Amino acid sequence: MEHNLPVNVREYQELAKKALPKMHYDYINGGAEDEYTLRENIAAYGRIMLRPRVLVDVSKIDMSTNLLGYDIPSPIIVAPTGAHKLANPEGEVATARAAAACNTIMVLSFGSSCKIQEVAASCDAIRFFQLYIYKRRDVSATLVRRAESLGFKAIVLTVDTPVLGRREADIRNKMVFPPSPNLEGLMSFNDDLGTGGGSKLERFASETLDPSLSWKDVEWLKSITSLPILLKGVVTAEDARKAVEAGVAGVIVSNHGGRQLDYAPPAIAALEEIPAEQQMHCWNLEHMQQHGGWVAHLPMLIRLLRRWRGPCRCWWTAGSGEAPTCSRRWPSEPRQSWWGGRCSTGWRRAGRPGRST
Repeated sequence: MEHNLPVNVREYQELAKKALPKMHYDYINGGAEDEYTLRENIAAYGRIMLRPRVLVDVSKIDMSTNLLGYDIPSPIIVAPTGAHKLANPEGEVATARAAAACNTIMVLSFGSSCKIQEVAASCDAIRFFQLYIYKRRDVSATLVRRAESLGFKAIVLTVDTPVLGRREADIRNKMVFPPSPNLEGLMSFNDDLGTGGGSKLERFASETLDPSLSWKDVEWLKSITSLPILLKGVVTAEDARKAVEAGVAGVIVSNHGGRQLDYAPPAIAALEEIPAEQQMHCWNLEHMQQHGGWVAHLPMLIRLLRRWRGPCRCWWTAGSGEAPTCSRRWPSEPRQSWWGGRCSTGWRRAGRPGRST
């Protein structure tokens, strides 16, 4: 049956749809509201055009990089996702072992269906721990101390979930999310949460997550841990700048997989804005100067893959050493462009990929 094995992600997705209960498949596969951002997360990659360069020696390819001092073979890590036992009986233990086998980093979700102790003892993978800020700060603090004591190397603070996104498939399915074993003994679980219809996960989140989450909580988190802190859920240059000012070790550009605020920009498009605005200082500055982090390479990769465009909708070839060129004539004052300069008449417009200039 080997000839029937899946060869791409879409084929695995089809198999998962057949194998999983509808409630669980919809939870894993779904997004918020109209799922526009969920669709755009995929469609945005289809708008990236490759600019192939030929006659380059590719007999030896080295994709290795360094993240927060840890060498990994490629700029790919395991993002935090909860409840892996919905899809595999070994849950996050199996995921951790896979990460260790690939010599990459795993970010363990607070909503793991395996205890943090089990995952830590399962293998020698490099592990970061994802954290939410709860109304009860003592719960968050306990989880941080637990992660530190078990050898986790960084805290990934999810900042885009002061309230849970409206996930209509979960509401329709009356999604019952298994309680996280990592919260046992820290929170009491109200069994009546699921009796009123709708998503039990949504009702649990409304009772526990703190909608007052703000930058002051980043300062609080820094005060209780010596681990580097990454902010997950940043999609604008303004927030990346504030993250730098707050002294965090880095940001993870993410729209929560399209599961939080619908009509937020696709993550790959937001990634263009942030390094351009921050001049790639949105990650730990000292580490970047000494080693060069993986995020430093991503903007370079994108520049190789596509031509950039600003608010004026004009395109220019990145890496040319020149300012973006534009021939758009504005009816009034020249419009501020994303790169900090101004669009001006008389500049030559750079054509879109595949078109002449």
